[in-house]
Amino acid sequence: MTQLHPITECCSTLYGHPLAAFLMGDSFHPGGLGLTLELARAAGVSHGQRVLDAGSGRGVSSVFLGETLGCRVTGLTIEAAGVAEGEAHATAQGVSERVAFVQGDIMDMPANLTAFDTVVMECVLSTLPNKHEALLRIRDVLKPGGTLAITDVTREGEVPEELEGVTAAALCLAGAISLIGYARAIEDAGFAVEEARDLPDTVGGFIDKARNGLMLAEIAVGLGKLDVPATTLEPAKRAVKAARGLASDGRLGYALLVARALTAT
Repeated sequence: MTQLHPITECCSTLYGHPLAAFLMGDSFHPGGLGLTLELARAAGVSHGQRVLDAGSGRGVSSVFLGETLGCRVTGLTIEAAGVAEGEAHATAQGVSERVAFVQGDIMDMPANLTAFDTVVMECVLSTLPNKHEALLRIRDVLKPGGTLAITDVTREGEVPEELEGVTAAALCLAGAISLIGYARAIEDAGFAVEEARDLPDTVGGFIDKARNGLMLAEIAVGLGKLDVPATTLEPAKRAVKAARGLASDGRLGYALLVARALTAT
């Protein structure tokens, strides 16, 4: 396996950070499972199809898709803990026969991942520094004419200094680009974009969720129930405030894109 890029490695270790559960809850992306279902339906995911959840984290979306739509899902995560948690969740929900998890890196796909009908990426492409190469790897594991389904943070302009560290990683800001930028990157990798739309209310709700989570984290630290330095919370608060400002100015948003892999002519 290749060495993880620092941004990707940061996001992998984020899941084990003590603040992660407070910032993001069970669903490590804006919009929660409601948006996961909207994305899957926009991509035409149906019963029996093979779906790769690329960057599956704890496996919540993978299990939800297998349970709700009856598709066969493989969750790809770079953390061993993500595999263990995903498998436990799949077993608890009674879908372990059609939802499985593999440890691996999108930039160095395991050889046995191939011929998927759909690849789902939720708040993942923004974390990958070489988006073109990542999209080529995704295209390679799709069937001819297969579907790529993405939701992700969009950003116009530079990231303020306050938006660094764990909170920025949780909000998927470090490598976010514009909606047009994502669409161009997807097309340059051999896809035809069929749908690309802004989700104006989604990122605001996610920021509010993070802000409320920080309030709970502060209480937990005061009660001795969360083992992080109190000084960690102040930069996180400033980061959430800065993110809220970007969203209010229209420079931070969230988007949904669906694309079809082009077949060779």
